[in-house]
Amino acid sequence: YTIQLMKHTGILLTLVAALLFVACRTDNTSIQLLDQAETLMNAAPDTALALLDSIDSHRLGRADNARYALLRSQALDKNFIDITNDSLICIAVDYYAHSHNEPYKMLAHYYYGRILFNAGDYAHSIIELLKAEKVAISLDDMYRLGLIYSDISNIYDNIYWGEGAIEYAQKSYDAYSQTQYHRHCYYSLLHLGIKHFNYYNYTESEKLFKTLLTQVQEQNDTILCIETLTKLASTYWAVNNYNKAITAYNEAIKLNLDKDIIGAAQYSRLSSSYIMTDQLEKGLKYANIAYEKDTAEVWGLYLYNEKCGNIKEALHYLQKEILMQNEILDNITTQSVLKSVENYNLMEEKLYKQSHRYERALLIIIIITIIIAAIIRIKIVNADIEKSIALTHNLKNTLFVKDKYIEALQSDVNELFSGQFEMLNKLCAIYYEGNDEKKNIYTTYSSIKSTIKNISSDKQTISQLEMLANKHLNNIMTNFRSNYPNLSDDDNQLFLYLVMGFSPQAISIILNIDIKKVYNRKSSLKRKVCNVTDKDITQFAPFFGK
Repeated sequence: YTIQLMKHTGILLTLVAALLFVACRTDNTSIQLLDQAETLMNAAPDTALALLDSIDSHRLGRADNARYALLRSQALDKNFIDITNDSLICIAVDYYAHSHNEPYKMLAHYYYGRILFNAGDYAHSIIELLKAEKVAISLDDMYRLGLIYSDISNIYDNIYWGEGAIEYAQKSYDAYSQTQYHRHCYYSLLHLGIKHFNYYNYTESEKLFKTLLTQVQEQNDTILCIETLTKLASTYWAVNNYNKAITAYNEAIKLNLDKDIIGAAQYSRLSSSYIMTDQLEKGLKYANIAYEKDTAEVWGLYLYNEKCGNIKEALHYLQKEILMQNEILDNITTQSVLKSVENYNLMEEKLYKQSHRYERALLIIIIITIIIAAIIRIKIVNADIEKSIALTHNLKNTLFVKDKYIEALQSDVNELFSGQFEMLNKLCAIYYEGNDEKKNIYTTYSSIKSTIKNISSDKQTISQLEMLANKHLNNIMTNFRSNYPNLSDDDNQLFLYLVMGFSPQAISIILNIDIKKVYNRKSSLKRKVCNVTDKDITQFAPFFGK
């Protein structure tokens, strides 16, 4: 009986062991698929992802599941599928944190940082990337360091901290320079130049783009040549060297052919370069191309219409430009500051539970840096917006004045101008009649009076008035000055106001003098003009009245 019991017990133990072996055994097919996916990851990431998708991860053991989580996260990233859910990569991060597989640990932190970047969690993303950096340094992996530093640079770029963006772009280039990945090295040099350009260091960006252009031309790399030429042209454009900008842009366009590498912003800058060199038709051509590619690119259309005197159209496009800048400012405020504060609160809770003092201190430093950088960038964008608003204000004033002149100078100049400024003349008349009730009405329009008085001291406005009078009345002011070169500036200004059809009351307000003096000065000027026998006064006499 004892022997029989032992036999049954042995059989039972054997069955249990077999079941345990089968239960713990990972499917060899899945392991082979993982190996193949890892092998193909760089050369054919789409195939690698398809292989990984065919694996049932629930049948994998803990180690293989962590490897699967890492490889699938990597494959998604390499296929430009920007996921924001960290549940998969966290499996790999948690497992490799306690393993001795340093390359996988580095990759786990790196791709965790990438996913957090996609989610807009910049502070936590930097922490993971710095963890990956630490391991990469220990492995002397310059290629991976180049990637890590590039991502950190992009984070700083997203939060508009130029110093950090440039520093890590330089580190990325230095790391790639120690590898055999020449194309990565070229692109890192391109990105370094772009970072300098973005933060107004044009001397350095020009030098870097010229260096890169020489290198890629030697390699006959057409795509990089186009990208480098457009960036170099943008640098010339930024420093108002429009002729060099045009030359560089046109070289890029010749290489572009059907590649469609040149973007809307580049065509917009080419357009403005042509316009600023008075090549308006070419400017309009490329402004339209830019607008077709991206309806937000309207700067060239604004400049063209402003240059051609189409003030209404120019104002329309400038207002669109301001709207876009406001959206940029809102984006900076929302994504940089508020998102950082939100991430800080979430990480505070997590770090409090985990009691990671070092990470907590590092996070606080990063958050403060992000907020300061965002505030600085907000001030820069605000300044740009204020500049555009000032341009809009000037255009509105010009549009108001120009519309009045065009309407007033179509047929009977005197009558039309009188009608155009009828309200102002009536207000002035009310003021001089002395009726207290009507004076109250005049007081209501005191701001109009103040504005009109400023005309006499605004040389730009006077010049604009004179230009429009010349345009619509056969160069009347130019002829007047030519015929009477000895007249004073005050006399010329008074005649301009008469040409514009202002009443004596209005002129008294503009010049801030008594109305009797207006009549006296007008009579005096009339004598100077009409009593000269050797001059043809046909063009001028009608403006003095009977």
